[in-house]
Amino acid sequence: AGHAAIAKELTGTLEKIRSTGIIAIGHRESSIPFSYYDKNEKVVGYAMDLCYLVADAVKAKLGLPKLEVKLVPITPSLRIPSILSGKIDIACETMTNNLERQKVVAFSSTFFVAANRFVSRVAANLRTLDDLKGRTVVSTIGSTNLKQITELNTERHLGLTILAAKDNFEAFRMLESDRAAAHFMDDIL
Repeated sequence: AGHAAIAKELTGTLEKIRSTGIIAIGHRESSIPFSYYDKNEKVVGYAMDLCYLVADAVKAKLGLPKLEVKLVPITPSLRIPSILSGKIDIACETMTNNLERQKVVAFSSTFFVAANRFVSRVAANLRTLDDLKGRTVVSTIGSTNLKQITELNTERHLGLTILAAKDNFEAFRMLESDRAAAHFMDDIL
């Protein structure tokens, strides 16, 4: 009788998980320390630890003897579409909680706070936004960092060329190969 009562209450994502016996967790490939591959190609990180706890709680709430955890790699530009399409049930990574995004997805409690910063080569001696005037910079597609630097570029007439990378790994490669003078990202990353 307990399971029947639970089944009647469930809708949406929890009902999907109950009926399939699978929870699909979206993760990043190189978002250290939150969600990334370790040297053994295992998905690890602080956000992943929290998501595994969520999976355990869902398993207990639904009274499932076993719950399959399906790991799905995502990028910043794919995370919201992946949730909305049902490809993933939860995303375990960094994402700014803002009103625009709250209209389409639900957020957990905040588990870290970050600021937008840039990283560059020490030898370049770049310290402020003004030091970047006229240069090429990079940030990740679908990130608030990319949106913020685009807005600052316009407001402060910096004359930046702004490149969009698919993830932090690609952005750092652009920095290392001198295709970009700076990479804008959350300071915690």
